[in-house]
Amino acid sequence: MKPNRILSLLVGLSLAVSPLLADDASAAKVKVPGAPTIVKITSSQVKKNVQKMTVMIEKPSVTGGAPIIDVTVEVAGKKCVVRGKASSCTIKSVPLTLNSRPTVYATARNKAGKGKRARAFYWTSIGSWLAPGFTPSGTRFPGVSYKRSNARVLVGGSVKLSKFQPFRRSNVSGASVRQIVPRVPSQTVVFNVTGVVGLGMPAIVSSAPTSGVFAVKTDGTMVDSLVPGSLQVSVRDFYSAPNGRVYVVFNSSVPIEQGGTPCALAEVNSGTGGVTCVDTALSSVAMGMIGTPGITNPPIQFDGQGNIYYTGTLNSKFALRKSVNGVVTSLINDNISLQDFLVLDDGSVLMKGSTMMPPTAWFRRLSPTSSLSNLLPSGSVPTFMTRFPDGNVYIGAPSDNMSPLGVRRYNVASGTLESKYWIAFGLGMKTTFDAYYFTNSVCPLTGSNKFCQMSSAPPSKLFVTSDNRVLAVVNRGLAQFYPNLALANTIVDSITVSQQVNNKLILAGTDSSGTNVLTVYDPSTFQETVIVDETNQVEIYSVAYIESTGKLMFNGLRFSDNQVVVGEVDMP
Repeated sequence: MKPNRILSLLVGLSLAVSPLLADDASAAKVKVPGAPTIVKITSSQVKKNVQKMTVMIEKPSVTGGAPIIDVTVEVAGKKCVVRGKASSCTIKSVPLTLNSRPTVYATARNKAGKGKRARAFYWTSIGSWLAPGFTPSGTRFPGVSYKRSNARVLVGGSVKLSKFQPFRRSNVSGASVRQIVPRVPSQTVVFNVTGVVGLGMPAIVSSAPTSGVFAVKTDGTMVDSLVPGSLQVSVRDFYSAPNGRVYVVFNSSVPIEQGGTPCALAEVNSGTGGVTCVDTALSSVAMGMIGTPGITNPPIQFDGQGNIYYTGTLNSKFALRKSVNGVVTSLINDNISLQDFLVLDDGSVLMKGSTMMPPTAWFRRLSPTSSLSNLLPSGSVPTFMTRFPDGNVYIGAPSDNMSPLGVRRYNVASGTLESKYWIAFGLGMKTTFDAYYFTNSVCPLTGSNKFCQMSSAPPSKLFVTSDNRVLAVVNRGLAQFYPNLALANTIVDSITVSQQVNNKLILAGTDSSGTNVLTVYDPSTFQETVIVDETNQVEIYSVAYIESTGKLMFNGLRFSDNQVVVGEVDMP
């Protein structure tokens, strides 16, 4: 054969083989995919001992240019496949055994083969499960943003405040032009409202002014809450009602005008500083009712018609009183001690307390016509009770031998307490125990989330937002209780101070590294903004939103010089 002919054959053979060699080389570079992420599991019972289960996944990132072909989901020997652009698949017949914990597996596949397998433990009796780091819709939480440059200290070497309550008014500076308080022939009690943003309660009694409470000014300075020349009184506590009215409680029942009738509870006019006595018959007011651990409602509440309800001491006996158009009525007898109460719009009152003789604890409803009914068995009292956005009352349910701690719903329309729990803290001993949500549905088996570390503890704070969410601080961790149970994505690992401003939460405490932080968390967008961190670290003691300036005023210990300071920062 001629040399040219041989060369031609060799070239042709090389051209024919080269595509195969290229494919083999390309295939060698492709690796099997990583494990997918199991994002969400939901199930519903379709018939006895059978459930339908939908599993949402997040596909792993593409490796070596090889796209994911599909993801196989498996549980209890049953399978479904997620293909194409889909993100979930459904298995229609999964064996259902109450309180069992099967493992859900997910495996991704590309042209190189099957990758690593992901797994999640799922309690069959829960109904839903959500992976940490994801919103209820299955998207990842947004990253934390930072806005720290606007924080500044107003006053150094200040006094530590255990409570800081701003006046609710649109323009503080306008209060400097104070109206003249109507005068009587003798002295009266007048509070300082000139250029004042609110009242502050000192944490240390020896730091308190004569009145016991500071007036905090717009520049961060603190002065006695009473104007010079005012009739002197000693204030034990104060708070702002939902309608913006400010009430003060005196250490003892004292006249608010020289020679007048003693008063224990008074309303402060935030525009003039003048005061009006609420009930001259009371000798004291119970601002923090002592009872079982948990949240208590304020001692001054209103029904749907604006009638006022309040608690205190009357003739050395504990009293719950109602005032309608100035006509005062006592709602409980002398043999009763209250731990908490909640007024509903129709004038009915939910009460937890006890009868002194014979000693019996109870949870009752007092109707507008003063008839009583028990809502829990004798001896059981809730850890808290509050209204949720659906208009019903949710209570912290006590545990017994067959049921765990949790949250139950009182239906206001029917006047009945549902037997099915809203949230159950654990599964309890009753194998047929029923609940809408279990804490197991959101808590991973491992992790440092404070809520999951002690989710059986009652909440210390509850917040109802304008977009109909309810968030709870439990064991210094944050979780959503309504419209569904979910973990919050805050970086504040241990919450020490929390407050609601409109639809946002102000959270102070330490992060996972122990650094003091102050953040603003928006539960509607899951966005958290850090406004104080290690760059300007302050251990926050109290914080208040000043409506007139749009800023947060805070009181805390500055780490750079070990001084207690008053500062402010823009509200993001």
